[in-house]
Amino acid sequence: MIYPHTNITCDIKDFRRRIKWEKKQKKKLKLERQKLSKRKEAIGRSDKHFSYVSTSEDRRETNIPYEKTRAFYNTPEWKSCRNQYLDSRGEKICDCCGRIPDPNYRRVKADRNRPQWEKDKLAYEFQSNRILVDHKLPIKYYWGLRLIPSNFQLLCGLCNQRKMNQINSIDYTRVMESSTGIVKTDNGVKHIEVLKVLKK
Repeated sequence: MIYPHTNITCDIKDFRRRIKWEKKQKKKLKLERQKLSKRKEAIGRSDKHFSYVSTSEDRRETNIPYEKTRAFYNTPEWKSCRNQYLDSRGEKICDCCGRIPDPNYRRVKADRNRPQWEKDKLAYEFQSNRILVDHKLPIKYYWGLRLIPSNFQLLCGLCNQRKMNQINSIDYTRVMESSTGIVKTDNGVKHIEVLKVLKK
């Protein structure tokens, strides 16, 4: 025999769990705001920088198809460049929100029987504990800067999802800001530019 009140009690339990989860998220947001100030202090302390040569051809705007950009992230040249950048950064911290991932976090196995709010919670936890090497100027539009570390930044999964292929005007000016040098070639003199990025 099916009792109608059993479904109601399950809904109430789910609702209470949802409220508890939302309270925890509010506390996490407060902590994340405090981490932002720590990130600003870390940027101010560091004056080291990387210098890399980039030609005007590298900075030319492009429109690369999605399949080619996805295939690029599986190439050994990207993986080695990414790993070198991660090693040089030391502490893994999101350059956008200042979030530091939990080193002891383990992803929970997928289960279709979970309620939607719990799936959302697990997806949020997974993204907030990821650190990705992102391109400030997306490789779709600036393919020539795909392997130049001055175009790299560390982002957590949440900030990376929000950014997508958007171009921040501050990042654009920082990456494009350069000092001009001169290189002799067979045809004459060719101007090159050195891009610099602060080590955060």
